Amino acid sequence: MDTPVRYTHGRRGSSRRRLRGRLRLLLAIAVGLLMLCPAFSAAGPPQHRGVDAWLNGVDVVGAWGWSAGSGGLIVHWSLNGGTRDVWSLGISDDIQAIDMATGKVGYVVTAGKGASKAAVFKTTDGGRHWTRKLRAAVDVLAAVRFRTRRLGWVAGRSGTVLKTTNGGKTWAKQKTKTTETLYSLSFPSDKIGYAVGSGGAILKTVNAGKTWSKQAGGTTEALYGVDFVNTRTGWAVGGDAAGVCLNTTDGGKTWKPQGSDLPPLAAVDFADATTGWVLGNEGAWPDFNGKVIKVTDGGGTWTDQSAKVDPSPPDYALVALRVVDARHAYAEGESEASLYTHDGELWHRAHIAAL
Repeated sequence: MDTPVRYTHGRRGSSRRRLRGRLRLLLAIAVGLLMLCPAFSAAGPPQHRGVDAWLNGVDVVGAWGWSAGSGGLIVHWSLNGGTRDVWSLGISDDIQAIDMATGKVGYVVTAGKGASKAAVFKTTDGGRHWTRKLRAAVDVLAAVRFRTRRLGWVAGRSGTVLKTTNGGKTWAKQKTKTTETLYSLSFPSDKIGYAVGSGGAILKTVNAGKTWSKQAGGTTEALYGVDFVNTRTGWAVGGDAAGVCLNTTDGGKTWKPQGSDLPPLAAVDFADATTGWVLGNEGAWPDFNGKVIKVTDGGGTWTDQSAKVDPSPPDYALVALRVVDARHAYAEGESEASLYTHDGELWHRAHIAAL
C-alpha cells in the first residue's frame, strides 16, 4: 500500500516547518536561510553553503536538474540558473541515489538509520511530492535505475536487486547469488544490465534481471560506479586505497584496467564510447580533496581537470556525477560541492551568497 510522505517545501521568502531533533532543526534553519539568498548568477546547480548535508545523487532531464542527499534533502534546479527549489522527504534517512525517468516521474533510494530499513520513494510531479513505494528488507539501497516510468531496478546490501514493471506498485526480488553490497547499476537496454559492488563484484543480466551471472574483473577492491554506453562497452570504477578503473568492449567477457596512479574513484559517467568523466577523492575524512578527471579516446587519455575548477580546486569530497553530453556535466558531494561544466573543460561552483 502506498504511504503518503509529508514534506517541507521551500522557496525564497517562505517559512520552514520546525523539524524535531537538534540536527534536523539546524538543517531546516540552514535551508530556510538558503532560500532567502539572491538567485545565483552562474548557470548550474546551486551551491549549498552552510547546509550540513551530503548530496549523494544527481540527475538531469531536459533543462532541469535534481540533487539529493542526507536527511532526505532534495534540490531542484534550472540549468540556466534562474530557478531553484529545496524540498525534504520529511525523513532522517539519507538518500543514496536519484533517477528521474522523465521530467515529472522519478525515484530515490535511501539508507536506513538505526533500526530503520531502506526505502524507495517516487515522485510524479517533478519532486514536489513523494510517495513511499517500498520498505526494503535490508538497511541500505544504494542504486536505482529506471528505463521507463514503469520499468526499473534498485540494488543494495547483501546482493539485493529488486525489479518493478509497474512503477513501483509491486517489486520482485531477483537472484544475484552474491552477498556483496551492490553500489551501482547500469541498464543499456531493457534486457541487459550490470551491477557492481564490494569485493570487486561485477554482475550481468541478459534477461532483465531474472538471473544474474558473475563476471571476472580481476580486482577485490570495492567498485562504486558502473556505466555502459551500449550493451557491450562500459566502465566500472572504485577502489579504497587506490583507484580502479576497468573497461570492457565485449559485454563483460573481458575487463581491462585503464588509467594509472588514480585516486580512489567514486563515480563514472560517459557521454559516448569515447568521452566521459570519473570522480575521485584523495585524503581522508574530513580532509578530502575531490578530483574531476576527464577521459577521452575511450580511456586512452586521462586529464585531471581539478585545477580548472573555478574558483579553486575542490577541497571536499565528490561522489555523484551526471554527464549529459561531451560538453555538459554535473557533480555533487559534500555540502559545498555543486560543480558543473558547460564546455567540457572548465568547471565552476554554482555560487550563491554565503550564509
